[in-house]
Amino acid sequence: MAKREPSYDVERACRGEQPTAPPRSDGGHHAGSSPKIVLLRGRGPRGAVGQPPGTSELRLDLQGPIDNLRSLRGDLELYYWERPGHGEQRERERYQVSLWIRQVSERTAALESILLHMGTSSVVLSTVGTSEREALRSAAGLLSHWIREEEPFEQVLRTVAGVLNAADVICLRAAGGRAEARVGRPERL
Repeated sequence: MAKREPSYDVERACRGEQPTAPPRSDGGHHAGSSPKIVLLRGRGPRGAVGQPPGTSELRLDLQGPIDNLRSLRGDLELYYWERPGHGEQRERERYQVSLWIRQVSERTAALESILLHMGTSSVVLSTVGTSEREALRSAAGLLSHWIREEEPFEQVLRTVAGVLNAADVICLRAAGGRAEARVGRPERL
């Protein structure tokens, strides 16, 4: 059996050889019917693509935010039942709190689905800049808020709005991450 030539650049690049065009059957002369070969990748150094300056990888543990959202849901359920007052105002506020509970549950389910998809609670985020790192840290901190039954309704509304936004920040970024490899762990959030 004759030795098979590797397909264009892919197999040669994997072996560390310089990419070359496949041999031409027309002796190197342009023919109207010969296929054109267009390089889709530069001939730069082999290896991983470099990260933009000022960025790095970040390890994000999803279990903490999931636990915090579950705790917040419990706080909201208690707040719902302990709501003082009577009549129409109380019913409006209780309806709002029930909506918040549903939204917190949806954010929790979204983070849990990422965890199940990745197969691990640790997700590695690539090319995380300084401002994004701070936004993720701030979001993780907001998720640890408690709701006390004596807190004014408007304060609880602001807290829940901030927590929902924080959960969205973490969820949207974590969905684009990758499962943590067990070798060479990146910085942890």
